[in-house]
Amino acid sequence: MSVAKSCHYREGALCGANLETYGQNGRLRMGVFFLAIGLAMALAFEMYGASRGWRLTLFVPFFMGAFGAFQGLYRTCPALAAKGTREGVAPGHEERVVNSAELERTRRLSRKVLAFSLINAVLATSVFLFLP
Repeated sequence: MSVAKSCHYREGALCGANLETYGQNGRLRMGVFFLAIGLAMALAFEMYGASRGWRLTLFVPFFMGAFGAFQGLYRTCPALAAKGTREGVAPGHEERVVNSAELERTRRLSRKVLAFSLINAVLATSVFLFLP
């Protein structure tokens, strides 16, 4: 049984999740990929003495990395939550969420995903922005 459909059987941190296993895995991979890009860019900027303006661009890969990781960890996609849907059992299919309580839990998790991603990206960018 999927996490998204098991909400009425258990209450917990992931109650309201809207991603199936294939979606979760894809987002975790995306998070690792963008984190690696961000770290590679940061290393290159540090090696070549890039200005602080260039270092601000690190926000994008750090945000994308955190966004992918938190979507995977919370099994929640904010875009699907905004549409009121969840991933179907087959890749590429979506199901409408009809239970308003479940939809609210999903939207609450999606706000956490966005907030944590933003906070992490700001902190990671700040570390490299204030290096000499």
